[in-house]
Amino acid sequence: MGTAIRKRQLKVRKPFMQVSKDTFSRPKEHVARVIDLVGKYPIDWKRASETVTFAEAEARNRHHRNGRFVGWPDNRKYNKHYNAFFGEGLGKFFGKTGPMTIGEAFASVPRQKNRPFVLVEDGAGKGFGLSGAVRDLEKRGVPVHSVALAYNPHPTLLKRTAIGRIKEVSAGTAEAWVPRQKIDGLISVFGSIHYTMPQARKDHLLKFATSLNKGGIMLVGFDEIYLHQPGLKDNERFKANLVASFAKRGFRAEVHPLDRRNLPRINGEDKAIPHNVLIVQRIK
Repeated sequence: MGTAIRKRQLKVRKPFMQVSKDTFSRPKEHVARVIDLVGKYPIDWKRASETVTFAEAEARNRHHRNGRFVGWPDNRKYNKHYNAFFGEGLGKFFGKTGPMTIGEAFASVPRQKNRPFVLVEDGAGKGFGLSGAVRDLEKRGVPVHSVALAYNPHPTLLKRTAIGRIKEVSAGTAEAWVPRQKIDGLISVFGSIHYTMPQARKDHLLKFATSLNKGGIMLVGFDEIYLHQPGLKDNERFKANLVASFAKRGFRAEVHPLDRRNLPRINGEDKAIPHNVLIVQRIK
């Protein structure tokens, strides 16, 4: 099976973008707004790099001050890392007495019997987590079409695509990605939302959400350090506003602080993982 790679780049142009007729309107509208914002607010790449470096250092220092350091490795595994990260939040979201696996949650999404479950990971790394989620769903009798979003795909990710464990790799800027069909599940732990320019984060996040089928689920990790909005110091208000913003658009959303005691200790990693889990389900 050949490697399926779609390339995309974020370019400013008039009209904002050309979209094929088989795409649906709402996600591409959000992408158009992002592209428009990039044109209005040119990116200061030096400052952006400095901001990310500072935020990562602050996250590492904060974790060290708390007595443990938790990283998000390139070879992250489905059970050891992904389910440990999202499990507690998913259990609470679905009213369980304990953690819930990603596969269990995604398998509950309604779909036509013979239609594959469309699963996307934003920031797929080497693809171990995405392929693990695929295996979990397939064990539950759910066929999957998996899509990995990666700015610069890792050779291991491409290899896993070549042997069929991942169906499609979309390379380039995630902000410019428009799904060719509605999706049923999205995973993003340390994904593009952390690095998108502040003015465009809302539309970028809504692009993913409005791509969901009814009942579809979006799992996003985020940290206030990365998503800090100028002038907004109350993180609890930020989270409440985030949930309310989704609710008025026909989504159910919850934010769960991460219980880091349930995560494995990983030494020597450069990046600390986010502090919160955002779970969004499309209701309407």
